[in-house]
Amino acid sequence: MRGAASVFAALTIALGHAACGTSPPLPPDANDPAYTVTARTWLMAGDGLTPRDATLDVLVAAPANVKSVDAWLDGAMTPVALAVQPDGRFGVSLPAPPIGDHTLLLASDGNQMAFATHPFHVSGALYAVVSADWDNSDNLDAYLMNVEAMRKAHPHLVISQFFAPYVFTDPATTQARKDRNVSWMKTQHDLFGDEIGVHVHPYCNFISTVILDGKNLDCHVMPSTNLQGPLPAPNSTVLEVPDNGCLVDYMSAPQMQAVLAANWDGASALATPRVFQIGFHPPDFSGFLLLRMQQTLDTVAKGLYLSDGGPIVHANLSDLVKVKGWPEK
Repeated sequence: MRGAASVFAALTIALGHAACGTSPPLPPDANDPAYTVTARTWLMAGDGLTPRDATLDVLVAAPANVKSVDAWLDGAMTPVALAVQPDGRFGVSLPAPPIGDHTLLLASDGNQMAFATHPFHVSGALYAVVSADWDNSDNLDAYLMNVEAMRKAHPHLVISQFFAPYVFTDPATTQARKDRNVSWMKTQHDLFGDEIGVHVHPYCNFISTVILDGKNLDCHVMPSTNLQGPLPAPNSTVLEVPDNGCLVDYMSAPQMQAVLAANWDGASALATPRVFQIGFHPPDFSGFLLLRMQQTLDTVAKGLYLSDGGPIVHANLSDLVKVKGWPEK
């Protein structure tokens, strides 16, 4: 009888594990603290700029008496077994599912109650772009230091710096200040990955240096233009990036944060790439405007992909031409 009882017990355990293999376990009211689950919450769908995450890598540190751990993705009837790793944890690399919001259930030793639920998302990227419009021919060190303070608080930040040509052409700007502005700009490019563009206002000290048809332009007489509108350049594609978050001079932190929320709800996967762009003017980047930017960037930081908080990725403007799959207009 003792032998029969042992066989019956073994059969019961086997059938119990087999039943677990044909239907997912019940989700727990709360994850069991005896288990530690390590897995990303946000995966990237990939778009030509941000690489695709091909797998969801899952590691589970379980109590010493646990013999097996299985995973069920999105209510699938067939589980995936996690293998014992060299460090004693259980692990598996699951192929990333399609774009969307997903749930992984984890159960041990054939239990019909999962010890953990792991929600995760496969998402398009939300590109956070910050630009700087250099309106003046000189930028005071106090304002440049505010930019540095903003970057220190947000080390993953890159800035599309639209530099001013009048730094070079304005006779009121001393050589020492020219050198300071240029040196500062080169540092932002070389150390932090900022890109350098150009920001043009038709100031006389700049326009008069422009040569057209062999002559310097008269800044008071602008050349004639095609009144029927601009003509597209042949074989050229222009990517129009909306300045939807505007510049910090014109929008408060709550207004910029509202634009961010309009592009991402803070919880769900994005079906396509999106963009959130904000910016500032270095010549008047006061402490008051720095605070606005800091408050907005603090909200951005909560959703950064790098820290597994969401699908947000910092990017320079010119990087966005590499992105495939922008939403149709």
